[in-house]
Amino acid sequence: MRIILTLCIWLGLLLPTAAQNYKVSDLSVGNWSGGAYLNRKTNEFVYCGMFASYKSGIGVHFAIDNDDEWRIGFNASKFQFRSGNSYSIAYTIDGSPASLLTGVAKDPNFIVVELPSKSTLFDQFRYGNMLTVSVAGNVYQFKLEGTAKALAVLLDCARNNTPAGRQAQRETTRPAPSPTPQPNQSSGGVTANDRLDATRFVANLFSRTDFRSYRFMSSEELDDKKLPDVVRSADVAWIAPQAIGLLHIFSTQITSIDDQVSSALASDAKACNGRFASGKVSDEEDSSFKRLYTICDDKNNSFNIEYLFLPRKNGLAYRFGTMVFGRADQAPDNKDLREALKKAAFTKAN
Repeated sequence: MRIILTLCIWLGLLLPTAAQNYKVSDLSVGNWSGGAYLNRKTNEFVYCGMFASYKSGIGVHFAIDNDDEWRIGFNASKFQFRSGNSYSIAYTIDGSPASLLTGVAKDPNFIVVELPSKSTLFDQFRYGNMLTVSVAGNVYQFKLEGTAKALAVLLDCARNNTPAGRQAQRETTRPAPSPTPQPNQSSGGVTANDRLDATRFVANLFSRTDFRSYRFMSSEELDDKKLPDVVRSADVAWIAPQAIGLLHIFSTQITSIDDQVSSALASDAKACNGRFASGKVSDEEDSSFKRLYTICDDKNNSFNIEYLFLPRKNGLAYRFGTMVFGRADQAPDNKDLREALKKAAFTKAN
């Protein structure tokens, strides 16, 4: 009885009007359970929600509401949030590039994240195998066993209660996609946790006043086939004033920084159909930092990229890039960002 009561409380907290809702039907599939909820005063449908408990002591919740919005929640007694505060949450599914979302603490032990209404992201949760989440400085992993069936049941529940749910069912219900190589995966030796660490690294940098205008690119934005491969292959990417920022992670046990410099140069030269120029710049303060710039003068696709290669003590290295489309003389001065990256990387490495 206590488990059922706790489940109802947590599912209720997924929606802001929890006290006004009541459960009208039960949902159950595998280790997931939940129900459909109506508004107590109007008897109108509010949301369908399901919950699963993991051996780590963390509960995972999904809900789809009457506006076709969906969200995920996490609860555990080990959490110590400040109710009402917002927290950055980085996540990756099956080693895909990490994405950053914002969660709101409903109480000290429960946090809820609004998820974008994208069928591609919904399918990632449905058909993925492992969800890795970084929240409040800790990393947690959840096997997504049975999630496809659970979310399918939620969709059916919403479909039976709201027109928006019926539209969501038509858009997202399809056979599981065949596993294909992702264009934005790093080379070998890099784990999902490495990508989350890199995302936190960049997020901490963006918290500085100088860089608060920067924002992360979503996985949907990175999937745009019009973008060059150097952008789509990034482990972390962001939009900066007049530029796109890139972070690629690689293992120095597999490929050296010098080899990565040569690889980036060759890749950019291949992508340029016009005049191409490049240069390597020595860092006066630390020879372990490598710098490279590449310039492509093409009437249809001009670009210039400044790279900074930063070694890390854990056997990895970061390849930061600032890419500007257009003529080289239009490129912004990246000195402040470059120095901030070097300082942050040096502090982390030591």
